Amino acid sequence: NKVTGGNGGYGYNAATGQEDALEALYQSLNPRGMAIYWKCDHPLFRDARVRRALTLAIDRRELLGLLNLPSDLPITDGIFTDSQFRRRQFSEPLPYDPVQARALLEAAGWQDRDGDGVRKQAGRPFHFTAIVPGNLRFDRLAVDVQAQLRKVGVLMEILVLDGEVVKRRLSAGDFEAAFNTGYGPIGRNNFSGY
Repeated sequence: NKVTGGNGGYGYNAATGQEDALEALYQSLNPRGMAIYWKCDHPLFRDARVRRALTLAIDRRELLGLLNLPSDLPITDGIFTDSQFRRRQFSEPLPYDPVQARALLEAAGWQDRDGDGVRKQAGRPFHFTAIVPGNLRFDRLAVDVQAQLRKVGVLMEILVLDGEVVKRRLSAGDFEAAFNTGYGPIGRNNFSGY
């Protein structure tokens, strides 16, 4: 009688008609988890195909392993309520698919015509800086994401900052991309793009 995601406690065992002790295998302290934010009004990220391509280029299951997290933790691509999280009611996440990522970048006009491994559009390289909190192992994640994006021709620089500075910059919209927990305010002109 083991459950995942709970605090332990007791559960009804239909076979015995008794309440049995339950053991929590793991618990998510923050159901919103870790996230990468693309600034949707930034020229690099305005095109939804580009944002989708970047997500497809990142092997998020690999990132769970890098952090020694359970491989069956949910990966999500949208907003959900705490109740939906507890019931695991969220849409199917985008898969890891670097081939489709490259095709979407091509369709959005980002090409590598000179063969140097970096995609360009109108002579401008696909290059941006991601701000990353220096806590919660985001720096490790960022290095792995940087390598994965490089494989599809995208250059990501990493700027490690204090976690509170990252939060302030996210709230102010002062970023190109950012790694952080959860999602910010939902509504018009917010940093998350929703």
